[in-house]
Amino acid sequence: MLGPLLVELAYDFDTSIAVVGQLAAATFITWGITAPLVGPISDTYGRRPVLLIGLLLMALGVLGAGAAWSYGSLLAHGSLPALDQPCFLPL
Repeated sequence: MLGPLLVELAYDFDTSIAVVGQLAAATFITWGITAPLVGPISDTYGRRPVLLIGLLLMALGVLGAGAAWSYGSLLAHGSLPALDQPCFLPL
């Protein structure tokens, strides 16, 4: 759902639309790396701790992305919610 915001984000962070489009790629790459790891972790430690950690990561990522001061910080904070999405999918 980043498409409509690309122009505004590019303007706010003084960068090109193509560079801001990398936010989606970073999210999908992070998601792809963590997805195979979450299943065995939830089998070992249980579903509840994995869900709670996922919820914490989502909250930190959304708050950090909302307070981003540069494109790099937006990229870093925007990748945090991608770490938690696989926590909810296997369930």
